[in-house]
Amino acid sequence: MLARKSLLMISSLLLTNIFGFVSWYFITNNILQEYVGSIGWAISFLGLVGFFIDFGFSTAHIKKVSEGKDIGKCIGTYATVKTVLLMLLIIVVFVSIELYKIIPGVGFKGSYDEDIIKIMLVWMLLSGLSTIALNTFVGRQEIAKSQLPLMVGAIVQSLVTIYIVLNYNDVYLYAVTYIIGSSLTLYVSFLLMKDYSIKLPSWKLFKEYFKFALPLMLSYGAAPIILFLDKVMLGIFWENSDVSIYWNAQKYAMLPDMMTATFITVLFPAFSALIAKGSISKVKSITLEAEKYISMVTFPAAFILMALSVPFIEIVSDKTYSDSALVFSILMGWVILRALNRPYVSHFAAFNKTIYPMIITILNIPINTILNLIFIPESIYGVKLLGMGPSGAALATLISIFIQFFVVRYLSRKLIKVPINWCVPKHIVSAAIPTLLIYLFQLEVAGIHRWYEVIGIGIIGVAIYLGILILFKEFGKKDLDMIIDTIDAKKMFRYLKEEIFGRGG
Repeated sequence: MLARKSLLMISSLLLTNIFGFVSWYFITNNILQEYVGSIGWAISFLGLVGFFIDFGFSTAHIKKVSEGKDIGKCIGTYATVKTVLLMLLIIVVFVSIELYKIIPGVGFKGSYDEDIIKIMLVWMLLSGLSTIALNTFVGRQEIAKSQLPLMVGAIVQSLVTIYIVLNYNDVYLYAVTYIIGSSLTLYVSFLLMKDYSIKLPSWKLFKEYFKFALPLMLSYGAAPIILFLDKVMLGIFWENSDVSIYWNAQKYAMLPDMMTATFITVLFPAFSALIAKGSISKVKSITLEAEKYISMVTFPAAFILMALSVPFIEIVSDKTYSDSALVFSILMGWVILRALNRPYVSHFAAFNKTIYPMIITILNIPINTILNLIFIPESIYGVKLLGMGPSGAALATLISIFIQFFVVRYLSRKLIKVPINWCVPKHIVSAAIPTLLIYLFQLEVAGIHRWYEVIGIGIIGVAIYLGILILFKEFGKKDLDMIIDTIDAKKMFRYLKEEIFGRGG
């Protein structure tokens, strides 16, 4: 069932991202780079100044719901906390805008940038309210319910965006499409929660939430800083068009990252329930199995995309975004390391060792900030720096996650000694061979310029990879049977029907 839930989330992500990438193609071909960069910078600005809008309460809510606490009180408590944090966000954003305008040597690059921030603030507020229902569904492991609102919002937003950019080269209308998508997500999510009992917030339960979230506050507050700092710095030291170059690469890199993130969404409540029962050996076996399949999928996807980065970027966006190819290749390394860490990061909250994410964050924030300051600007107050712009931001991100990778493994072993997974090096070798062949083909035989050539070469690369896995005895009948059972359409339909229509709150 865990595999089927993971597949459902991955399928949902794939479907929404297919629509998203189709609309992104029209955006990059019809909207000025400066406009695209302005939206990306506004989202990053909001994420940076609104670092506190979660503070670990979402994880606390999922934890308490998964433990079987009173669902009505949980929803009432979480909704109250979330609403207060979002109201605080409004105040902080308007104050930050005024402060930003008076900082010497810093200012908005476009006349529309300030207005775009305010429009995107509405999007952020609506998205934040949606998490009340969505995280409740995740805590109950009702993955279908958690994905449906996101799918509806993303698909409608994509279709509206395509219409807008084909008819108007207008940054304001482009920004409004985000509000349309988040409004639908909010509506559908609360529609699915209409049968749940919602009670007044509980002070006792709030204290439990706060106690659980307290060690997470630093790590959850830092996550937006690490995620958005690079784009904000690019907007400060470079131009909006440079933000668009980096954001373009990051959007495509985020797809495989989000797909592997689904494993945490499913594994965390599952691990939590197993640990409560004392089934530690089961946690170990699931960790190894999750790492195996994450590795099996991630390495060929990331390696082959690295080899095809130039034609891939130029085809899925526009040739004016060709500089995104190098950024994209670097970020694929970030995707791999993040993916392999997923099962081990799940251990921390499941074992109630929320202090561990805080330790990681204490190390990561200064490292990431210093690296961005070294790699991105050309100079700061006369001090000459590397001035690598978008590619520098990607390198800073990669080095940061490389350090974090080893810290996560060390802390995880202090909780549960999962043996070394020897599948991983076999997957690396198996994926490296077709990647090298694809690179040499482009270098020595022929370039790749059309979308069907990218897909065709990619399929050949995956086929070679699977063949090598079979030779290594890393992919056999058991794996094939598991995949077939997971993607069984009848079982998936039955699961969807039972979850969405068969259970109340």
